[in-house]
Amino acid sequence: MNNYLQQNKIKSFVIKCVAVVVLAIACVSMTACAASHSLTKNTNELNACLASEPTTIDPALCSTNDASTMILNMFAGLAK
Repeated sequence: MNNYLQQNKIKSFVIKCVAVVVLAIACVSMTACAASHSLTKNTNELNACLASEPTTIDPALCSTNDASTMILNMFAGLAK
C-alpha cells in the first residue's frame, strides 16, 4: 500500500511539472508574437499585390486594372 501511495505522489508531481512546462511554453510563445508593424518607423509605405507591373502611373494614360489600383492608392491622400 505504501508503494502505491509513493507511485501516486510521483505521478502527480510529474503531471504538475509537465503542466508548468506547457504553461511556460505557452506564455513565451504568446509574448513572442509581437506585431511587426509596431517596430517599423516608416509609415509612408504602400504594400499591394498586383498581377503585373503597371506601364505608367499617369492617371490620364491608365488603361489596366493594376495601374488603376495603384493610382487610386497612391493619390488617395491627395483628395482628402
